[in-house]
Amino acid sequence: MVTVKEVNKAFEEKGLYIKLPLDENLIVKRMEILEKIDQPGKIRVLLKVDYINEEGRSVSDLIYCEGGRKVERKVVQPK
Repeated sequence: MVTVKEVNKAFEEKGLYIKLPLDENLIVKRMEILEKIDQPGKIRVLLKVDYINEEGRSVSDLIYCEGGRKVERKVVQPK
């Protein structure tokens, strides 16, 4: 299990500039991508996130995130 802060950091390291809209100290038990829409320089995802809330209860939420993403430029070799 990881914290929301660690998940957000992992997104950033992968070039996805989205953040879970939860307290950074919450524990994430499981996360699943239900839908992903890639566009040039932009990404939209619908996530199912299982986490432990402030009261210590296990919660499952659907969370929509939208943000930028790192665009890798491909070099085209002339023929």
